[in-house]
Amino acid sequence: MLFQAATLAALTAIARAHFVLQVPTSLGFDDAKETEGPCGSFSATDRSTGVTDYPISGAPLQMLTTHTSVTWDFKAALLSSPNDFSALLPVVQQTGVGTFCLPQVPGNAAWVGQDAILQVVQHGPDGILYQCAAIKFVSDGPASVPGSCSNSTGVTASFVGGGGGGASSSAAPSSVPQSTPPASSAPSSAAPPSAAPSGGASSGSPGSSAVASSAKGSAGTSTAGAISSAASTGGGAKASTTAVVPTPKTNGTAPTGTGSPAQFTGAAAMGQKVEILAGGLAAVLAMVL
Repeated sequence: MLFQAATLAALTAIARAHFVLQVPTSLGFDDAKETEGPCGSFSATDRSTGVTDYPISGAPLQMLTTHTSVTWDFKAALLSSPNDFSALLPVVQQTGVGTFCLPQVPGNAAWVGQDAILQVVQHGPDGILYQCAAIKFVSDGPASVPGSCSNSTGVTASFVGGGGGGASSSAAPSSVPQSTPPASSAPSSAAPPSAAPSGGASSGSPGSSAVASSAKGSAGTSTAGAISSAASTGGGAKASTTAVVPTPKTNGTAPTGTGSPAQFTGAAAMGQKVEILAGGLAAVLAMVL
């Protein structure tokens, strides 16, 4: 009986979880406060977890999500203007649960050499959720793709906002096309216009027309423009890598490789390769009860 109660409690905690930014290193994760913008209750200007170099030609973004249908905003702000976030990509619609990885998201060419804040915003059943990372835009790159950058089985994505994107190509990470930064991140003498305040709803995307191209799983397609998603096959096809990202943990710390460990609190038991498939929760409960 105690085992059944413990199992039920653990599964309930997972079902309540939101999402975790796994790559680059998150400023921190608190499941209960992830709705607090701009960075899920963590200070946007905190650099204690280390600063990730972010090539303007592209860097991987990897999230772990437990919601079956969400939209994503990927934004950045200069450290000197931590409330002025600009879109790096059009809005992305994603379905499926587990790991979702974009191998090459472009940076802002106008901000090379400057410290910045990466903001990942998820719009889902629990409202608007926030995670951030400390970054610095650099001219090197694109960044190497970690071996953990793979999509869980059944995860698909497509643009629903304007700008970015292009003709489809192979979804395999080994053939990820070179990304072209969207219009908002083209080189210029001035920073791009700021998006709406981070605490509000999605500000949309840098372009003006809808993009129908998609980044799907096995036998699917990915865009040849500013976004490309890792393949989603049996166990998730992986790209060549030089490092594996540490697993975020709750109620403790996770080593980050640079700087101090990021702090993770809350009830979510979100491991690196967790997959919560539709109906899986009910099936497990049926076995233990």
